[in-house]
Order: sequence, then structure tokens, then C-alpha cells
Amino acid sequence: MLGARPHKANILLKLAEITSLTAAEKLRGQKAESAVKPQDKILYEDVWQKKVYDQNENFVGSVTDVLQTPAHDVLVITADTSTPFGCAQGKPLSVRKEILVPLIPNFVKEISAIIKVDLSALAEG
Repeated sequence: MLGARPHKANILLKLAEITSLTAAEKLRGQKAESAVKPQDKILYEDVWQKKVYDQNENFVGSVTDVLQTPAHDVLVITADTSTPFGCAQGKPLSVRKEILVPLIPNFVKEISAIIKVDLSALAEG
């Protein structure tokens, strides 16, 4: 596998063995098994559509995209605007439909069955 990126509700894979559109079309809709990943690498399937909770265990939303930037990847979390979320130092963040959270240890504290993030640094400044 040479790369992967989210596309709508799917993940698009770039495979070394697939060099033409015709070959790729034959694989459409099939499930792929991933090889063992390096320990320090986070794959899209590790975060895609997982529920996200903040440092106070409030539900924030779900990961709906991952943006690739030169510095680091960024989680796009779509918030349920009917649910209060993201309190930092007792002050609620303004309600936003999408929250961008850098995929770095300062913000993303845990990735397991759920994702735990620390949004307090986003509210500073």
C-alpha cells in the first residue's frame, strides 16, 4: 500500500500493484486487509467515524475526515450541535459544526474504541 485517504464514507487506497483505472474498478467495493502497521503510525481506519470525548468526558462528536497538512494530520470532528461540548477551564467553546483538532499528543490523548482529546488549548488565546 502506497497511501490512503478518506473519500466520502470510504477510504481510498493507493496500491503499488494497481496501475490502471480498469484494474482499480475491478476491486471497487471489496474489503482490504491491512498489513501490520508501524507502532508510531496512525491509520485512517484507527480514527475514522469514532466518537470523540473531551478532557471532561463530554461527547464532542465523531471524526468525519482527516486533513493532511505538511506539519501533521488534523482530525475533522463533526459536532452534534444539540449536545454541549468542549468545556475548557469552565468556559464552553462556541458551538461549531466542525472542530479541527491537530493529531498530535498535545491534543489527542487516547485512540482506542473512542478518541479522547484535550480541547483546553484550543480555547486559549
